[in-house]
Amino acid sequence: MSADREPLPLDIRAYAALAATLAAGDRPRGAILAARGLDEAAWEALDRHHQEQLSRAMDDDADGVPPLVAAYAEAFAAARARTTGAAALLTIERFGDATREIQRSGDPTAALARLGIALDDFLRANEHWTSRMMSDAEVLRRFRARLGA
Repeated sequence: MSADREPLPLDIRAYAALAATLAAGDRPRGAILAARGLDEAAWEALDRHHQEQLSRAMDDDADGVPPLVAAYAEAFAAARARTTGAAALLTIERFGDATREIQRSGDPTAALARLGIALDDFLRANEHWTSRMMSDAEVLRRFRARLGA
């Protein structure tokens, strides 16, 4: 991190907003990070920290969508609302398979590449299905079934 910039707070909402900005791909990644006082190594550490928190939250809460995951999803969706297109949405099963592979491998980029899923498509599905899982027990059941497959 640059000494003349204040570091990004380790807040799930700030992390989600930055992740959404990076995922949009409409500006150079290095410039986005630098504007927040981060370099690639700092972003990777921040990303790893929050991904581990989100994974633990999913593992610890079998009765619904954990509050941390819901907060992340809401913040991410709000940050991406301006860039979301009308592209086809991944099915809940495909989204569940991708999530399982990401959790298994620990490397989202490689996992999605192996499955032939673009990051933007996965992120759009994450926004959609996380919201649906908060209000539809059947969708949540189908997602959890794919995670256990």
